[in-house]
Amino acid sequence: MTTPSSSTASASPASSATSTDIKAPLWDHVLVTERAPSGGNTRWVCKYYNYNGYSSYTRVEAHLLQIKNKGVGTCPKVSFEMLTELRNEVQRCKELVERAKSRTVPMPTVPAPRDSSGNKKSKRGPVCALEKTWATQDRKHLDALIARSFYSAGVPFNFARNPYLREAFSFATSRTLTGYQMPGYNKLREGLLAEERAHIDRLLSSIKSTWHDRGVTISADGWTDPQRKPLINFVAISDSSAMFLRADN
Repeated sequence: MTTPSSSTASASPASSATSTDIKAPLWDHVLVTERAPSGGNTRWVCKYYNYNGYSSYTRVEAHLLQIKNKGVGTCPKVSFEMLTELRNEVQRCKELVERAKSRTVPMPTVPAPRDSSGNKKSKRGPVCALEKTWATQDRKHLDALIARSFYSAGVPFNFARNPYLREAFSFATSRTLTGYQMPGYNKLREGLLAEERAHIDRLLSSIKSTWHDRGVTISADGWTDPQRKPLINFVAISDSSAMFLRADN
């Protein structure tokens, strides 16, 4: 972690109407420059003071809320009014998290009970009727959890036909992945997204390499989205293939 430099930045009102992550709202008040793909420490820069940090969210909170003895320097540009707003924002997000927990709707199914004795039964021989019943019960509960995720997020039912989603479930059920947790919000929008974009760029590099010798034509067409906003698509066309470049609003 570097020490703050002598240069200062003008502080502006800190509160925001909606935090990106209600479990860690103060990430919105620092600039993330590098996030570890595995969910480790993050490199960040304070938006109100020229301070570079490399830590978890806990120290970001200590920096902005001026909590001492947390292994991070406090932000001298946070005034009393800003500190009050930041504390209110953190408290408001904590209440939203608790409120979301209290609104959890019970599932229509429950998973099958598990043997608490810890004795591992031999898998040799036919499966008993009770085990078949438990397996059916677990499948129904998993179906209900997947369906609830679609309904609660407003995901189109057509997404169930997504081949990558179905492949992900097939892969998970064919491997032993004890304790695996699906990627979270930050990992999906930053680490994994950057990896996917770099991978696609590598796949397209063979097409781009032909442009210098064979030439390329940039084509554009305009259309409007469901909100009647104009959009312009740009496509590169060559002998090898057509490649989407970008869409401008």
